Amino acid sequence: MSIAAPRKKGKFSSLPLESGVMAKTPTHTPSSESSNTLVSALVRLLKPLIKLLISRGITLPYLTRLIKLLYVQVAESDFQLANKRLTDSRISLITGIHRKDVQKLRAVEIEKPNVPANISIGTRLISIWVDNRAYTDQKGAPRKLPLRTEDANQPSFENLVNQASRRDLSPRVVLDELVRLGIATVDDDQQVELNVEAFVPDNSFDEKAWYFGENISAHMAAGVHNMLEEQSPFMERSVSYSGLSQQDVDRLEKKINKLGMKALKDINHDAQRLKKTTEEHGSGGKLRFTFGVYFYRTEENNDPSA
Repeated sequence: MSIAAPRKKGKFSSLPLESGVMAKTPTHTPSSESSNTLVSALVRLLKPLIKLLISRGITLPYLTRLIKLLYVQVAESDFQLANKRLTDSRISLITGIHRKDVQKLRAVEIEKPNVPANISIGTRLISIWVDNRAYTDQKGAPRKLPLRTEDANQPSFENLVNQASRRDLSPRVVLDELVRLGIATVDDDQQVELNVEAFVPDNSFDEKAWYFGENISAHMAAGVHNMLEEQSPFMERSVSYSGLSQQDVDRLEKKINKLGMKALKDINHDAQRLKKTTEEHGSGGKLRFTFGVYFYRTEENNDPSA
């Protein structure tokens, strides 16, 4: 059994660390061993990402330009000196990017992508359906909903869509999309039933990419926070076993999916209630959190993180 314990590998003797890892960082001087350990972790992190980039036609020259830009932006946002202007020379020093390139890159902005509309509406709609008492039964499970009702105050799929989309979308259009994705079904009595476990990104690569960026970046940010010992650490744990059979892992995956969904639903319920209370008191909450559950299986000799 391993609980978030990194597997130690040999040092990268063929990798010229001193040419790529600064002898002195903005905060401390790392030992050669810690540099090798961090590079080892970096290799395990980047391998799956590089597989994705190559498969989608993102080349090394393009990625290099993007990384240069991000180095400059992170240096500007996170490595300011108290009461001193952050100069091109200092950014060049701590990033290793030529000062002339720094000057050009500081004028470039990366456009923040908007949340795809169907993701934004879909998550709000399902969040209400699984948590709002008007839309759940006595056991807390999502109720079957009539397509529409005469009374606008009575729960129906039409009223649910209007509430989630602020009347910007046609309930029929939303229903057709949910049915197409297998997230909802309509029976002979025109009752709409939710299959919340099926709520995953569509086959659209853009939707999958959005969730990929949201989930992995939050996990990475928590890990970096913990690595840098910034304030109290975030929860970041995992359980890992090797030497299991196909049947063993199938059995565990089924249980993990069940427990994971229960945890996500419980947190969603509490978050909805707390957010509503905050809005009612007009206290203007500005904090955001992300909580996730993940599972991965592979042959031991094919593990991209090995």
